[in-house]
Amino acid sequence: LPIYELLQARGKVSDAEMHQVFNMGIGMVVIVREEESAGVLRSIRAQKMKAWEIGFIDSGNRRVQLA
Repeated sequence: LPIYELLQARGKVSDAEMHQVFNMGIGMVVIVREEESAGVLRSIRAQKMKAWEIGFIDSGNRRVQLA
């Protein structure tokens, strides 16, 4: 949003501090079954909101892998 760009520029605030102070992370996360994901994405986008698939849960060795 432009207000955050203004605050960052005028305050000479680093990207790292902006993310920490203003919680500029992913936002809301919705976890659904794989077979439901396309429909959920369509529904969210139909409301003129941005939505992405950001990962998946898989059986494995009980580790978290970030990519």
